[in-house]
Amino acid sequence: MKSKEDLIAELQALQMSYISLKEKADKTDALLKRLEEKKSKSEKELKQEQFLINALMDNLDDHIYFKDEESRFIRINKSHALSFGLNDPDEAIGKTDFDFFPKENAREAFENEQDIIRSGNPLIREEKLVRMNQAEKWSLSTKLPLTDMEGHIIGTFGLTRDITSQKRSEQQILMLANALRSVREAVSITDMDDNILYVNDAFSRIYGFSKDDLKNKSINLMRSPNNPPELVNEILPATLSGGWSGELLNKKYDGSEFMIFLSTAVVRDEKDNPVCLIGVASDITARKRILLENDVIYEITKGITTTANLTDFLKLVQQSLSKIVYAENFFVALYNKKKQHFSFPYFIDKYDSQPSPTDMEKSCTSYVFKTGKPLLLTPEIFDRLKKEGEVELVGSQAPSWIGIPLQTPSEVIGVFVLQEYENKNIYTEKDVRFLRSVGSQIAIAIERRQSDEMIKLKNELLLVINAEKDKFFSIIAHDLKNPFNAIIGFSNLLAEKVHEKDYEGIEEFAEIIQDSSERAMALLMNLLEWSRSQTGRIKFAPEYYDIRELITEVTELLKGSAVQKSITISTKATGKKSAFVDKAMLGTVLRNLVSNAIKYTHHGGEIQISAVFKEDGLTFSIKDNGVGIQKKALEKLFRIDENVSTLGTEDEKGTGLGLILCKEFIEKHGGTIWAESEMGKGSVFYFSLPGSEK
Repeated sequence: MKSKEDLIAELQALQMSYISLKEKADKTDALLKRLEEKKSKSEKELKQEQFLINALMDNLDDHIYFKDEESRFIRINKSHALSFGLNDPDEAIGKTDFDFFPKENAREAFENEQDIIRSGNPLIREEKLVRMNQAEKWSLSTKLPLTDMEGHIIGTFGLTRDITSQKRSEQQILMLANALRSVREAVSITDMDDNILYVNDAFSRIYGFSKDDLKNKSINLMRSPNNPPELVNEILPATLSGGWSGELLNKKYDGSEFMIFLSTAVVRDEKDNPVCLIGVASDITARKRILLENDVIYEITKGITTTANLTDFLKLVQQSLSKIVYAENFFVALYNKKKQHFSFPYFIDKYDSQPSPTDMEKSCTSYVFKTGKPLLLTPEIFDRLKKEGEVELVGSQAPSWIGIPLQTPSEVIGVFVLQEYENKNIYTEKDVRFLRSVGSQIAIAIERRQSDEMIKLKNELLLVINAEKDKFFSIIAHDLKNPFNAIIGFSNLLAEKVHEKDYEGIEEFAEIIQDSSERAMALLMNLLEWSRSQTGRIKFAPEYYDIRELITEVTELLKGSAVQKSITISTKATGKKSAFVDKAMLGTVLRNLVSNAIKYTHHGGEIQISAVFKEDGLTFSIKDNGVGIQKKALEKLFRIDENVSTLGTEDEKGTGLGLILCKEFIEKHGGTIWAESEMGKGSVFYFSLPGSEK
């Protein structure tokens, strides 16, 4: 049994334990109270945080969602729910993308989320989504792994931003950029101080600047100082008021100037403040040239009918051409086929004087004529052609030279030339194409003017010839009337004498009738031959023929007439040689001239026929010692409109038609005929033929 002391000691120990336990209990109560207070505060803060999170999620336009390990929605925000067509975000809980997207899109999203859960790697990318029965949408999607307190991945967390309008804007900007790259016009965008912000590829191509060249540069770098100041000053105010358009001189990278057509516009911000300027420029150099070329060709074409003569026309051509090309030195060379040389109806040159007609065999002008092709000549091309033996230097050498054939529809009639003595290569292939068309106009105009002048001359000649022929036929009619009057009159007398059986004077009447008939027949034969020659029915058919034989034939034919008047005919020829002649025509000429010589030579007179061969042809002479021809009559021989016939030594009559026929036949041979005479001493008739001897 325990002692009292032991019991007291245990009691005291228990009392101490109680006190200790009570203190601990009090402490525990205090701790629990503090924990309760802290819990209450934490719950309050948590509720506050939850409220803020919910407010943030539900007021964001971005789509926010949480998914579990099976890619089922745990929570989504209101914006995301509305995109699904749901009023309450809780309606999406437990569902997957397969409930809202086409199968292909849902499968791709599922695989991406499973990959994130396996790897723990986030995914950020643009996605094109098509929701059920909705239009195509673009979004920027950010997907992250969802972890618990201990860092274990329990699902995915995602934030999706709708970038459809941004993508459309980007596409529009891309389309605009592609469009600006593809347009042929030069497009520039500048700030309000004319500093360049953007130029397209066409701008660099047209102006010759690279885009790097234009960084931090002013658009005024392209402006020409040769624009009228009032024109330049009106551009900005007009642009700010709605736009400006017009023609303007600009400069390229190499400093050369060219004409553009510029359109401008202003870009304003949402407050209607101007922020930048846009310019669209087109190079209109080619178009302006075409218009100017058309104007020049019109001027030249009009000049064909408005200028008085060829010189005035070619002067107008030079003035018109100078509007497009350098034409201070300009000449026209026309080729004469008959004389085989060039003439220069128009020649304006700074150094060389107008040349006389020449063949210009090795000149550049002759080369253009022979080839029938334009020649854009440079010193290098000239040296090559000279080395090949095609050309030689004629006149002063010009470093810039262009020759254009004058081409009509049927042939090349000449060449026109432009040249410049100071500078090389001022003419281009473009000039060649233009000048070639001008050359055709000039050629046609020259040919037409030549034809007009020829027609005018022929008309004037025809009037003269018609007048001469009218007079001639009146003479022929008069001369025919006389012998026929004699024939008719003496025939009537003869008939009356025979009727009355009075034969006195019958023989005389018969001789008169015979003589009149022979004269009329001779006149008619000459007239027939002349008319045949005029209408081309007598063909010129030359051949080599012995001249002495022809002279013998003619003298034998007329021997009877000469014997009746006791006239001696002598002949002389320089050897037995042949000439290229038409025997029938030359025989007619000799018969007429010898017959005339017999007619005008006295009884017992002499006629000398001579044929002399020379280097340049053959000369005939028929000389008589008859009555001779008066000086005034001598000047009118061989004229169709004059009757210069005189009576022969036995009152023989003639009309002069025989001499006219002689002249035409000799001229068909390319020869000439003339006469010398002295009254009372006789006459000499000459004719020369250029034919070759044999």
